[in-house]
Amino acid sequence: MIADKLAMIKEQIAEHHRPTLENAAFINNLFWRYKKALEDLTPSGSEFVNDPEYCAEFVRDRQRNLLHVLAEQKKQASEDIHRLLSVIDLKHQPRQAENIINRIRFRYPKKEEVKP
Repeated sequence: MIADKLAMIKEQIAEHHRPTLENAAFINNLFWRYKKALEDLTPSGSEFVNDPEYCAEFVRDRQRNLLHVLAEQKKQASEDIHRLLSVIDLKHQPRQAENIINRIRFRYPKKEEVKP
């Protein structure tokens, strides 16, 4: 009789803690997935091991630098195209030249032409 009561209590305790254990397993799995994803975004070096803040800062810096490089390349391309447009001779095939110029101007507007 006491053994039955102890077994029942043990079962109740296990039932009570089962959701907690399942949640812990889920959270643990999620943690390792996030850790792997973050580490995959950084070079494999000892300075990144077990330092999520450093990993995140590395990724942020990489994004900032990439955006800066892309903005500079777009600016340079726009300047080059507008410099080219200023020397195009419209006397030869003026209609085709005008079509090309309009497509280029649409894709790469001058800074003052950009509407907010």
